Amino acid sequence: MNDGFVDYEPVPFMKWWRWVFGLLSIWGLLFVYACHACVVAGAVAKWYFTRDKDELSSPILGAIRRLIR
Repeated sequence: MNDGFVDYEPVPFMKWWRWVFGLLSIWGLLFVYACHACVVAGAVAKWYFTRDKDELSSPILGAIRRLIR
C-alpha cells in the first residue's frame, strides 16, 4: 500500500563505518592536540634557553617549522 511514506532500511555496513569515522575523528582531534603541545613546548624551550632575549625572533613560527619538518 502506497501511503506517501518511504521506508528506510539501514545498510548493514553503515554500522561499521560509524565506528570507523568515530575513531578517525578521535585520532584527528588528538593529533591536532599533540601538534599544539609540540608547538607550545618548542616555543617555551626556545625562549627559556635563549640567553639574550633581544635576539629572540618569533619562537612560535620556529616551533611550527620544526613541527612540520
